[in-house]
Amino acid sequence: MSALERQAYAKAGGVAEEVFSSIRTVHAFNGQEKESQRYQETLVKAREYGIKKSIASGIGQGASWGVIVCTLGLGFWYGGKLVRDGDYDVDEMMAVFMVALIGCQCLGLALPSVMTVNNGRGAAYGVYAIIDRVTGSVLIIFSFPEVRY
Repeated sequence: MSALERQAYAKAGGVAEEVFSSIRTVHAFNGQEKESQRYQETLVKAREYGIKKSIASGIGQGASWGVIVCTLGLGFWYGGKLVRDGDYDVDEMMAVFMVALIGCQCLGLALPSVMTVNNGRGAAYGVYAIIDRVTGSVLIIFSFPEVRY
């Protein structure tokens, strides 16, 4: 979705660039409202893509933290059972619990970085398409009939 959002913002930027490059003509023909409306219309698509991306991101992060919290709850319950049965003492159980808690927090904090990498991959797609494109054969003929050595 980020590639679609980026394309929509690029289209809106193109409209703005076009208007600013010919601002005298727009002003002379009193076209400010029309051009403003055209710019607003191009931003609507970008906004829709941004909202969809944000909803997907929120659901993903919420699900991730939900799994983390449920796992920690399960671990705390099982640790309490082990302490009650005498297999571990409280210090050992809390040490294991804190290691698990900090590890889960680190995983949760890594998720925004994964999203950033995905955005970068989306941006690089166009560049790689140009790099991977195979050009047809180009025939160049140089002719210098007036040149003598």
